[in-house]
Amino acid sequence: MPMLHKAIEFNGKYYHKKDDVKKRDKIKKEQCKKKEIDLLIIEEKDWIIDRNRCLSKINRFISV
Repeated sequence: MPMLHKAIEFNGKYYHKKDDVKKRDKIKKEQCKKKEIDLLIIEEKDWIIDRNRCLSKINRFISV
């Protein structure tokens, strides 16, 4: 959502446990901060445990 300066990422458990992905995620977070982009990260485990809570979190994030 470029006009809102917000980004949402879904971190799948399998893919995001890899070391190279962790390094890229760190860079991505730094770049978002540098460009003043709010980044919301939803973890797969949180989505599985309580999807409605994650959806509420996303709605609040994009509503502000």
